[in-house]
Amino acid sequence: MGLRLHGPRKLSNLEKAALHLVFNAYPKSFPKKKTIFDTLTVSLVPKSGSLDRGSYGGRNIKITVEGHPCADDLGYCSALGNTDILKPGNIDYLNTFVHECTHHWQRANETYRARGPMAPGFSALYGFSRQELQEMKFLKKHNKYIPDSLREEFDEEHHQLFKEQHASAVATWFVIAWQLKFTAVGNIDLTTGLPGHSVGTVDRYQEIKRKTPNDHGRWVPRGEAKLLAADFEIPLMEELRNGKIFRE
Repeated sequence: MGLRLHGPRKLSNLEKAALHLVFNAYPKSFPKKKTIFDTLTVSLVPKSGSLDRGSYGGRNIKITVEGHPCADDLGYCSALGNTDILKPGNIDYLNTFVHECTHHWQRANETYRARGPMAPGFSALYGFSRQELQEMKFLKKHNKYIPDSLREEFDEEHHQLFKEQHASAVATWFVIAWQLKFTAVGNIDLTTGLPGHSVGTVDRYQEIKRKTPNDHGRWVPRGEAKLLAADFEIPLMEELRNGKIFRE
């Protein structure tokens, strides 16, 4: 059974596991520590108008059923132990979930607000390159959640990824890192656009998009996947984890 429509619900343990991997939220050593994600809810909704895969607003994440046709019934009781966490359709769902949670992080940290130039077929720019990742700067100097050693003044308009690029980059890293974490050996699946096999929108990263898929999808050697994941670590993921994650 696939995804079923439902109204706002609290985050599942599976979704919290994804947030732990990306943001270091919900650490096992401090399970009751309050995070900025505690107030989030998830709704599964029909695809309509410009709502294709998901959206974020008012602390609610909306994910479309039609946009994730191969996901299992990932409800509130979903967890690592009762879910096929490497099924492409389920990774695809979590890819969208992480993308929208990144918008919540952006809001909490008051950054990455610019939508950027219009891109054909989209309302904002989603694709990004290795050069853009390398040219990123850390959060604004006045942000109290960033250690002094990481603070830097910069021109936000020219040295940050735009809003959707940033969320896409975080969600792309997640797909790679999730598979590396939960598999010991074997190639890593970066398939997109193949019905029943897509793991999400990882081809928004130019380095992945250049790897033309074949009839069996887009699989890359494990060592190559680790190198791709490394593209995101500094400053993107380091900045993310040093941002505001926990509440007083």
